[in-house]
Amino acid sequence: MDVGLRFASFGEDKNALFIIHSGLLCFLNIDGGKGKAISQLEILCDLMHRLKMTHYANESIKEVLPYEVFDLMGGCDTGGLIVIMLARLQMSAEETRTEFIKLCDEILDVRTLTPSNRSALLRKALEDLLARKDIPLDTRLNDGREDKKCPGFVVVLPRSSLTGNVVLRTYNSRIAPSSPVTILDAALATCASQPEFLPVTISEGSNVHEEYPSAVTGAANPVHTVLAEAFHYFPMGSTVSTVVSFGCGYPFI
Repeated sequence: MDVGLRFASFGEDKNALFIIHSGLLCFLNIDGGKGKAISQLEILCDLMHRLKMTHYANESIKEVLPYEVFDLMGGCDTGGLIVIMLARLQMSAEETRTEFIKLCDEILDVRTLTPSNRSALLRKALEDLLARKDIPLDTRLNDGREDKKCPGFVVVLPRSSLTGNVVLRTYNSRIAPSSPVTILDAALATCASQPEFLPVTISEGSNVHEEYPSAVTGAANPVHTVLAEAFHYFPMGSTVSTVVSFGCGYPFI
């Protein structure tokens, strides 16, 4: 894989839109940040709109979807939750923003909630989302299908190895066996940062369970994991044009 990467800026760089749509590989990295992640979705919505107006201005009903634009997505914490919505549930940027704002208003930004209550409310909200998408709660993050347009992953931190993060993928990997984790559990695990949430316990097979207290402590920005995953996923000789990396900024600015 050609690793001569370009990190795109969409402020003054008018060529960035054409690079993303060039047919070369384009990756999306989303940092963790809880409620501040709304800023990431605002930028993503703007980017999808500009891509539409640049390439599909005469197609009024055409909606540019992130999973059709990017070739790999990765994230952690709320960034991981957003990646699951965009890549696994194939939601639009605007729909994801709407759902995420609701989560912030009712759960993420409510400081009076206990960790137990906040965890229970997030589980209920995600269960409702999956029900609206007609997706059974026991559906795996990686269901074995190889026809996904955009593979995605989330980074989590197992309690048994606080120095080594684990990647939960929607796709098969050459470097690790597929996890039986469900979409729901993966979304909860990547958000389960302390002390706001309770750790999430996930079944790893017969009589084997692992506890995940999120990955914010060691991987708030998983861009290096995005590049490592891409190296092992795409064929040798593949060319990467762009890495779009969204951060949450500083809370006091």
